[in-house]
Amino acid sequence: MNTNPFAMRPDRRRRLPEQKGGRRLEAVIASLIGFVGLCFVVQLALARPDWHAALAGTAPSLELIRSAGMLWLAAGIVGATVMPHNLYLHSALVKHHAPDSSDAQIKAALHVVNLDTFGSLAFAFVINAALLIVAAAVFYASGHRDVTDLADAHRLIAPLVGSRWAGILFATALLACGLSATVTGTLAGQTVMEGFLRLRLPRWKRALLTRALAIGPALLAVGVFGQHGSNQLLVASQVVLSLQLPLAVVPLIRCASDAALMRGWRVHGVPLVLSWLSAACIIALNGALMWQLATSA
Repeated sequence: MNTNPFAMRPDRRRRLPEQKGGRRLEAVIASLIGFVGLCFVVQLALARPDWHAALAGTAPSLELIRSAGMLWLAAGIVGATVMPHNLYLHSALVKHHAPDSSDAQIKAALHVVNLDTFGSLAFAFVINAALLIVAAAVFYASGHRDVTDLADAHRLIAPLVGSRWAGILFATALLACGLSATVTGTLAGQTVMEGFLRLRLPRWKRALLTRALAIGPALLAVGVFGQHGSNQLLVASQVVLSLQLPLAVVPLIRCASDAALMRGWRVHGVPLVLSWLSAACIIALNGALMWQLATSA
């Protein structure tokens, strides 16, 4: 019996998301994310924010705990940045980089995937920070403090910045974000269905199922609550992702640090301590949010 944690059965190799054009798909996703980053860099240049105030805003504030609205948005940002389903997807990517499960391949695979993971999270943080800075510099500074809808933001950003390209870049960046999230969400769904549920579906059925589950609630919210309801659903879905994070992070840390399971590749020392601290911060954030929601009801 093969106890190598990175080993896979021959029939599973063909089913990994990276096979059959997966490299090109990764390149497309990277291009979309890079395009989003470029759009927000240009918008930052057009918005001309107060960088001193922006840096000061990165410091933690007790207002985050006292204000239910700020804590709600903070949880949404965490969920939108990390996204628990992508943890399963990145775990599946390791097997593709080490098909023979040799020590040399595993070491190289972990190096590549670690760089990819840290790079993705760092880039996601930069994009989210750029979005917040642009919103503060364009809307808040000009007195438009009631902008809560994407449609209002798109309508106002061009005249406030003084360039029609601001609205175009804003819309295309959101479109690229949606396309990237759609692709990665479908791939993550494939990983979960095949790895945990042992479901084998054709690609078109899998894509149809995952898209229907995603589009259904959105269409219902738009139909019942209108455009404002869709924006509330967007933020609420990101908060749900944050609430689900511990269910993915804690088992991942336990498995990755298990000597019997991971053998010489287990996580230990400082990385393990930092991992548990990160998990504790996420759990504390979610706990504070749930407490605020319960006490304010």
